[in-house]
Amino acid sequence: LAAINMKVDSLREELAAQPGPAQKMAGIADDLDTTYRELRSISHDLMSKSLEKTDLQTALEDLTVRIRQLQPTLALHFYANYPLQKINDWAKIHIYRIVQELLGNVLKHAKANTLSLQLLEDDGNLLLTVEDDGRGFDPLNTDSDGIGLSNIRTRVEVLRGRFHLESAPGKGTFASIEFPGAAILRTNNAAE
Repeated sequence: LAAINMKVDSLREELAAQPGPAQKMAGIADDLDTTYRELRSISHDLMSKSLEKTDLQTALEDLTVRIRQLQPTLALHFYANYPLQKINDWAKIHIYRIVQELLGNVLKHAKANTLSLQLLEDDGNLLLTVEDDGRGFDPLNTDSDGIGLSNIRTRVEVLRGRFHLESAPGKGTFASIEFPGAAILRTNNAAE
C-alpha cells in the first residue's frame, strides 16, 4: 500500500494541470491514504510474520531485501554485530517495528540515495542507528513529529531506551536508539 500510495502521489502531481482528472485522483489518493493509515495502525500491533518464522537477524535481512526490491536505486547498507538471537521476544517485536518505521520514513519522505542500518554492541547495550542522505526535516517542527515518530518514541520508552534524532532540511537524517541490555535480553527466569 505504501508503494501504491507513492505512485498515486506521483501521478497526482503529473495531473495537477488538468482540473477534472486531478480532482478525481485527489479523491482516490485520500481514500488510499485513509486505508493505508488504518491498515498500518492494525499491523503495528500484530506480530510480524517474519518474526514468527525466524529470528530478528533474518527478519531484518528480509526487510532490507524487500526495500531494495521496492527502491532499487537506494543504496541500503545493513550491519549487525549485536547478538540479536539473545533478544527476548517482547523486545524483538518492538525493535523490528521501530526499524520498520524508521526505514519506512526514509522511503516515504527522504528521497535518499543511501541508507544505513546498524545494530551494534556497545558495552552490553544495543545501539541501533539509521542514517540517510535524504532531504531531511526540522525535528523541532511539531508537524513533522507524526504518528510514526510518536510510535517509535513509545516503543523506545517501553524498552527503557534513549532515542536521539538529528536532521535538518537538505542535510539527511540520523536516528540513534540505545537499548540497555538488561531490558531486551532473554533472562533465565520463567517470568520473562
